[in-house]
Amino acid sequence: MLITPLPGADRGSIQHVLAQVRLTALALRGPAAGTGFSRLLKYLQWATSTADMLRSKISAKDIDRLVLTPRYQSLLHSCGTLAGTEQQGLVNGLVDLEVSERVQELEAAAAALEKKTAHWNGREWYVVADSSFYIQNPERLADADLHQVLHPPRMSTSACFSRSPWSTSWTV
Repeated sequence: MLITPLPGADRGSIQHVLAQVRLTALALRGPAAGTGFSRLLKYLQWATSTADMLRSKISAKDIDRLVLTPRYQSLLHSCGTLAGTEQQGLVNGLVDLEVSERVQELEAAAAALEKKTAHWNGREWYVVADSSFYIQNPERLADADLHQVLHPPRMSTSACFSRSPWSTSWTV
């Protein structure tokens, strides 16, 4: 799941917050987190504080998908009716399920952001073909081997030129 950072949000800060809230969510699982109603309250507090931490970093739609899910809404709305001891098994199961899914979604979001960030961290050369290129090169620009034409510095064996489909820039 790819998240949408808000304008001006630092991707390192987003990655840090995603890792932090994931670790906090992991602590909500299992018997060490308490039982029944107290676990439900801890989960609801986690979701509220997580949404607050993320609201200045990613889109509201992503926060809803990552944290404020339909199950969160159901648990929030039924919070007052789930306080009895008869519901402890149900509440524990629902909280465990929701927390496990939130952890998975946070991991997927962090991995997708990391992958996208790594993609855009390479060096770029912006190439503009002027009339001399067309006069001196018998091949069309789309068919030209830019390694031979431009002689880029050696970076790694995996370095290659890739053309962005929406611009005339080439990425090394």
